[in-house]
Amino acid sequence: MKKILFFSLILSLAAAFVACDNEMQLYKDKLKKERKAIDDYIDRKKIKVLNAPKLDKQGNDTVYAENEYYKTPSGLYFRLDKLGVGAESDTLKSRQTMVLYYYYKMVLDATSDTIFSSSNWKDSEPARFVYGIDYPNIAFLEAVGLMKKAESQAQLIVPSAIGFSGDSEAVQPYLYTLRIAKFAY
Repeated sequence: MKKILFFSLILSLAAAFVACDNEMQLYKDKLKKERKAIDDYIDRKKIKVLNAPKLDKQGNDTVYAENEYYKTPSGLYFRLDKLGVGAESDTLKSRQTMVLYYYYKMVLDATSDTIFSSSNWKDSEPARFVYGIDYPNIAFLEAVGLMKKAESQAQLIVPSAIGFSGDSEAVQPYLYTLRIAKFAY
């Protein structure tokens, strides 16, 4: 009886190990598929990936060309569309509350630019965040830090690992348009 119990335990452990390895392999495959989807999108759109944020001759932020994105060390692809308003001293500071709108399109797959799901400005209520304290995801925190000013707007390509927590489970990259509506004091 002990031999049967022991054999059953060993068999169960082996099955669990194989199942775990298969799940890990599936996740690894999903990450490869996501990377390919992002790379294919960049190729299809002829996007030029920059290694540093784009600055003008005076060293100030500047609007990016339609096909230019800065790839941050975390893997976020960032394109500043609109500089925002205010003096250089009117930039976002740590622990400052901001009102943020975001519009998403889940369009990245390896073959086309099909919109599977999307939102728009009218559907979304602005979200309030305290910069550096609370934030919906790593990508938004990083992007807002690059945007810096009220009324600035940017385009983002967000890999699942730095997106919303549900994105990392699905391993689905998203495209976002992010706009800082205003700073709240």
